[in-house]
Amino acid sequence: EKKEKTHVHTTVASAELELALSLLNFKDHSFVKGAYHFRKSWKLYEEMIPLVNAFENPNQGHSTSTSNTNTTTSNTTTTTATTSTEKSTANTSIEKNTTTVPPPTTINFKKYAEAGLVSRVKFGLGLFHMVISLLPPTFLWMAEIIGFEADKESALQMLGSATFSPHLPRAPHSTLLFAALEHFIFGRASKADDLLQSLVNRYPSSAICFFLYGVIKRVEGKIADSASMMETALQKSLQANTGQLSLMIEYELGHVYFLQGEWALVIPIIEKYLGNTKSKNFKCYGSFKLGYCYWMTGQKEKIAEIYAKVNGFVRPNFTFDRLANRKAQKFLKTGGFSKFDEKAIAAASFLEAKDFKKAMNTIEEALQYIYPDSNMSLLDLEEMFTNFIEDSQQQARENWGMYNYILGCSFRGCDMVENAKKCLNFVLKLEGLLQEETYILPHSYVELAEIEINSVIDEELEKENEQTSDRQEVITKTETAETKTTPPETQSPSSTQTCISKLRWAEGYLKKAQGFGVYDFDKVLNYRIKKDFEKLNTELKKL
Repeated sequence: EKKEKTHVHTTVASAELELALSLLNFKDHSFVKGAYHFRKSWKLYEEMIPLVNAFENPNQGHSTSTSNTNTTTSNTTTTTATTSTEKSTANTSIEKNTTTVPPPTTINFKKYAEAGLVSRVKFGLGLFHMVISLLPPTFLWMAEIIGFEADKESALQMLGSATFSPHLPRAPHSTLLFAALEHFIFGRASKADDLLQSLVNRYPSSAICFFLYGVIKRVEGKIADSASMMETALQKSLQANTGQLSLMIEYELGHVYFLQGEWALVIPIIEKYLGNTKSKNFKCYGSFKLGYCYWMTGQKEKIAEIYAKVNGFVRPNFTFDRLANRKAQKFLKTGGFSKFDEKAIAAASFLEAKDFKKAMNTIEEALQYIYPDSNMSLLDLEEMFTNFIEDSQQQARENWGMYNYILGCSFRGCDMVENAKKCLNFVLKLEGLLQEETYILPHSYVELAEIEINSVIDEELEKENEQTSDRQEVITKTETAETKTTPPETQSPSSTQTCISKLRWAEGYLKKAQGFGVYDFDKVLNYRIKKDFEKLNTELKKL
């Protein structure tokens, strides 16, 4: 019994350590080593599934795992364990020392089903389901290596149940991931907000809780709230003397200031980060932002020295680094930012902050640097577009594309959908003509696809609201012999065909976006495309 208890506790601890090792390897871009430890971690967690079952079903009989007869021997023996609740009976190998550990088939997991231990296992299982379910198609080989099929709902259930008591060892970790899933994956911002608010109330000295809350507020476009949370997180981390963590949090606070256009506040933060960080993260893009802030605050003589180092900071697989390096090298070649670039970089920051009106106003100020007559309307621009494409210089095309992309996204954020579509279609006409900012092409396709998908969702919601209102009216009417009522009509065939047509257009846009190769922010866009296809298929099934 002592050996069994030791085995159960050691397996859970080993699973956590293997998972930590895999994350460290992925962070250092050692993807093969990371995948190896990731798989080992999953197999160890998988062996403990009967422990979860025993805790959740205490009245059932002896809870054990069944084993496969396939074994491999090196310094350890690998036994394949599966449970009656698993969806698949694929080979699942578990490494263990057979000289000291009893076979899992003989373990009575019911004896060791403690709440704290189960919470740790559920956290690990939920984390795996979440990570694998979010993988883009190019990384699905990881799922095949690990040997299971994950889904986001399973992740949500596991992480949620791992938080059933605030005193359990993995409750705060699970709540953080649970909140991230609710916000970023399921789009339930209010639920994520409630979870994070409960966390900061429960752990008022935790820098990580305030930090994640600040990140989510930034993504929501609540920049003032984000800055407040980040400032609190920085204060807590400095009090705890967390070193590099404090430096990272301060850098993220600086990014919030950058999105607000507070260029002078950004400078000392990034200077401190670049001078003290031991990480490769943010060095390239941080240097680019620092140079821009120098430019906007009149410290132009400092930029060349900073930008000369940027090429050495580039991590090839990181699109933010490639973008920053390209812009830095262009600056060194031309000797400065153009008037258009000044406005466009600021407008792009305001767009990221979801300050759509400020982004729109700022980018419209840049039009005068493409065309002398800055009073031209969108229709005037459309009429002369063909001549512009044929006659203008390459840089004018690049600027024209960026102008319409930022303006189109800003229009969309302000619910001016038709204007947004017009601008984004201007961008698409530049396909094959852009050399620098090629990323705006696939991004424009996705923006247009989302406009079509959302219009169908909005139309269905409006129809449901009308039907609900009609039903309520029917219920409240006095039932008399003279009064005859009919139920509200379902969606008409013509309306259904219109919705299907919109979804097919959206499907075409998404497929076009998928056809592009390497471009800036491709990983972010690939995830959006995946989510958009899920929405699109859901709506098609309804119709």
